[in-house]
Amino acid sequence: MYEFGEGVAQNFDEAGKWYSTACDNSNQPDACYHLANLFQNGTLSSDNSFLVPSLYETASEEGHVEAQFRLGTILYFGEFNGLIDKVQAYMMFNIAAMNGHETAISNRDVMASELASAELEKGQSLSKQCLEKNLKDCICWDCLQSSSE
Repeated sequence: MYEFGEGVAQNFDEAGKWYSTACDNSNQPDACYHLANLFQNGTLSSDNSFLVPSLYETASEEGHVEAQFRLGTILYFGEFNGLIDKVQAYMMFNIAAMNGHETAISNRDVMASELASAELEKGQSLSKQCLEKNLKDCICWDCLQSSSE
């Protein structure tokens, strides 16, 4: 209600507090997702550069398909400190695609033609492993490659 000003004055800080409480205390994927959006679009600010992907990851693990897609875009475009990992991006697009996300289906299919066959096989294997772990701890943040390399 605070984020959109529904029945109350719009207040992003208050919305962030409520989303954070719901995300932290009851692990509500929608709350984690919306909180990540507020930080990603600059409505709220944080010095923690890992906060946005971490919130999307939490929502993703709870089955939030849009969060799965957003993680794919973060990994593909280097939205996490400029670090890119197209294999892991493929993995997240593939998972979101399997869950019916239309744009993820398109992105996954485009990436299949961009990746070398070994990278594509690795992305498919990572998707399978991730699903077997119920999407817990699927992204190797330490494995990311700098876009400048």
